[in-house]
Amino acid sequence: VKHHSHASMAQAASAANVVDLKAGESETGTNFAEIAGLMARVAPCFRPYVQEVMYTENQIRQRAAELAEVISEHYRKILKEDEAVIVVGLLNGAIPFMTEFVSHLTVPTILDYIGVHSYEGIETTNTVNFRSDMKENPKGMHVLVVDDICDTGATLKWTKEHLGKKEPASLTSVVMLDKKERRRVDVDPEWAGWVIPNKFVVGFGLDFNQKYRDIPFVAVLAPAAYKNLSS
Repeated sequence: VKHHSHASMAQAASAANVVDLKAGESETGTNFAEIAGLMARVAPCFRPYVQEVMYTENQIRQRAAELAEVISEHYRKILKEDEAVIVVGLLNGAIPFMTEFVSHLTVPTILDYIGVHSYEGIETTNTVNFRSDMKENPKGMHVLVVDDICDTGATLKWTKEHLGKKEPASLTSVVMLDKKERRRVDVDPEWAGWVIPNKFVVGFGLDFNQKYRDIPFVAVLAPAAYKNLSS
């Protein structure tokens, strides 16, 4: 089911709010004191590799709330009485953003998950690895897929094709970050928090070899972290 979003909120803030840790403040006013507080919550062994802060925890929370408001309004127009939206997170990366996002939704929801991934190191593979399916039967229901990032689009495209076979009433998607310039397949999320440049980012669910997911903000990973992929 094809859905075209409102002038798409995936017109997202297109410019990344990058704060160089050597600088004091970004153009949007994120200051060093705030960054220092966030860095104190990062494992000491990871701190040397957090090169730039792209989006702070507060910025992500605010954006998640804005997206939830728009998406709730979309579903209020199509949900029938006693219907709910099945919100399907893509494990493992979607968990932090999905948790924040659904807390702001104002329509009935059912939470479910699919285990799927396509990253190895800093690159996406040509193969989507499917590990576990959702538990709910979405036939005739409205389904919203949530992920941390849309990069090449391979994972989102596979997921939409997989779920489309289950015959939902509608099928849409929202991602925290959209890296459009890396797209290799013809797919776009209906909603996105921000469109970002081609930088390798971690935190708030985003990982490098399963590490850095728990960082409470989105950051650019320093190349030194992945020069040796076993590190």
